[in-house]
Amino acid sequence: MPLVKPEIINLLGLPLPDSADDILRAMFDDVDQVLVKSAFSRSSGMSHVLNVSCIHNGYTSSFFVKIAPVERVKREWEAYLHCIPKDSPGITEIRGTPVYPSSSTLGGLCYPLIGNNEFKVETLYMYFRHSSAKSIVSDLLEDKLFASLRIIWRNSEVKANFDFLGSYGYLLPEYLLIVEVENLPHGTVIRQLNPETIVNQVYSVGDYVELTGFRVHSINLPSNEAILSLPHNRFAPYRIRWRSVESISPDQIEQIAPLPLIGVVDQTREAQLHSYVQRIWGQDFDSTARTIRLSNGVILPNPLNTVSKLLHRPSQARVACIHGDLNLENILVEHSFDELVTHLIDFGEARRDHVLHDPLHLEAQIATRLIPEVLVGENLPPEIMYFFYQQLHTASVSTAQFSLPQSLEGLFAVLLSIRKLAQPYLLDQGSWTEYYQGLLIYLLAALRYHTLDQPSIAPRPKQVAFIVAATCQALLNNMPDHKL
Repeated sequence: MPLVKPEIINLLGLPLPDSADDILRAMFDDVDQVLVKSAFSRSSGMSHVLNVSCIHNGYTSSFFVKIAPVERVKREWEAYLHCIPKDSPGITEIRGTPVYPSSSTLGGLCYPLIGNNEFKVETLYMYFRHSSAKSIVSDLLEDKLFASLRIIWRNSEVKANFDFLGSYGYLLPEYLLIVEVENLPHGTVIRQLNPETIVNQVYSVGDYVELTGFRVHSINLPSNEAILSLPHNRFAPYRIRWRSVESISPDQIEQIAPLPLIGVVDQTREAQLHSYVQRIWGQDFDSTARTIRLSNGVILPNPLNTVSKLLHRPSQARVACIHGDLNLENILVEHSFDELVTHLIDFGEARRDHVLHDPLHLEAQIATRLIPEVLVGENLPPEIMYFFYQQLHTASVSTAQFSLPQSLEGLFAVLLSIRKLAQPYLLDQGSWTEYYQGLLIYLLAALRYHTLDQPSIAPRPKQVAFIVAATCQALLNNMPDHKL
């Protein structure tokens, strides 16, 4: 039997979808062998990011390959074409065009591996952990990464009647958590829940509902849950977490959910936020109180009490093309000869939106991932973040000196550099109101991330997130242009 080229060799026997070989053969039809070396990430058995090497005539080239549902691949490709400038030196270009085998519901994208395995490449998260603040700020952020971001953000413009809820609401916990019901109690009243009624009606815990018209956004098989979104806007704030995925299969990702889906509302968004806060502080913590008292005696406003009004406030904002998912893993650092080079990857969330999303996301990542590691390592209490952020705000608006534990000075300098990057894109460069409004949402959103629950460090990351969110609220309360 003749050998089908290219030959696909799964070196570690990784569990891959049945169509993976077809995708790789269509993607690399001009090589002799494709070696699947490792998987960078995997999401609920649906999306795979692979490290592959291609061999042809004795020469080896290395690539990232993303295999995902066809609609998701198309979305990333369209975002890359229309939102990401190709003249930026820090942009990792997609190789060729997407691959969509006719026999599969999955497609593939290919990115050249930075440095082609000739130079050391690591994520910004890993680089932060072993480098000095001076080299990070001057050599890496200001000279490399920020230059790339400014190119992406060029052609920004002020948008009147900006939809803050539509732009930021999707970050928070799902609008409703619904549990599937098989046997309804006699005489049960079932309310209709569809993309129109979810916007115009109020649903409460205990309501029985029949869902129609929602798109399957993602499935988490281990937790037996699916995320459903509005059919034409994946960033809409009205997502639903559907518990029990037996009625939804992975091949329905990005498709309209099958009918009928009947369940009962178990939690609202507000209830989920309150439950997250009680998990990190204990059941005796009153998450509904108007204020919170830190262990050091500082009294702060409770940010949970204003988040709904904040989301629905009328506003304007400066919008532009943005990366949209600027986490510490989507920024790669290449040690190339005698210099450092940054590369942005993963453009699946790129879109035209509030420019501040990118710096806010990056600041929230540092606040909830890097700072908690320092606090745990130095045995510092999370309450120190109130003083940290008060001084960060002062340094953002003046040249005042600051006084912090030495172990936090480096990350303070990094956050201050991010603020300087963001300032020209504020609606009013003399006011940080919109920045703190967005940062508050990003920090409360972090309360739902399971990745911050690592036993060696939890609950410090989420404690930091909540204290900094409360500090943001305190700063906002003293700003004359903060109106709800």
